[in-house]
Amino acid sequence: MTDEMIEAVARAIFDTAVGADKWDNRFYTEERRECAGSAKAAIKAFKEALAKAGLGIRPREPTPDQENAGRGSFDLTKSGRENCVLVWQAMWDAHPDKPNG
Repeated sequence: MTDEMIEAVARAIFDTAVGADKWDNRFYTEERRECAGSAKAAIKAFKEALAKAGLGIRPREPTPDQENAGRGSFDLTKSGRENCVLVWQAMWDAHPDKPNG
């Protein structure tokens, strides 16, 4: 998970619990830290629920490994639709998931 993701979720939690106008107030440092911890836990739980449902989050642009997997899965004996599915699944499975998101 990216720092931007964590901050966006932490701000949403903070805004609900403390108030949007207080995010930059130096007296709320501990609350911001707690919200960041809660944000990491929420994002992790969300990603685990997605994985359990057979879903996931991938970047819009494929990695070189994904491109190679897609090219390697193409089968000239298959129909266009079948090849689309083969390429899609190979590229999806080749994404370098990171344990920490």
